[in-house]
Amino acid sequence: MLSEQIKHIVIGLLVLVGLGILFIPAWLEKSVLITEPLELPEKMNIAEPTPFLTVPEARVKTIEAQIARDRAQSVISVKNSPGIKSPTPVWAVLLAEFPAQEKAQAWVAQLQARGYYAYARVTPAHTTELWVGPEIKKERAQQLVEQLAREVKLQGKVEQYIP
Repeated sequence: MLSEQIKHIVIGLLVLVGLGILFIPAWLEKSVLITEPLELPEKMNIAEPTPFLTVPEARVKTIEAQIARDRAQSVISVKNSPGIKSPTPVWAVLLAEFPAQEKAQAWVAQLQARGYYAYARVTPAHTTELWVGPEIKKERAQQLVEQLAREVKLQGKVEQYIP
């Protein structure tokens, strides 16, 4: 009976000592309150960020013009259709998926050198996808799949483009 009480007392003391070790330093630490405003330099010396992907300006303008034309046509064609609110979808080719970003970037450089609009995206699963496009017409994206299969020997698939 007495040994059981001693065990409980020792365990209680160990718990109290453990809590004291954890919380006493936080209670003893004094907070520092800054009362005077900090002076920041007028101009920060931060290098301009380098873009992950460079897009030829002419390609961007062409695609924007095609999207604007297609949207105008789609508004006319679906104006009287209730429930349809989405603009014309845009398509891209998912060409490959790589575990290493470096390999995907090498493919991007190779495809851009051949004149394709290629880019890489990191997925939530930490893999890197290789994309080519976007294209306004799904048929054109399918032709691009066939063309890439012939030229670079990679079989892609057409998916809806998500910017």
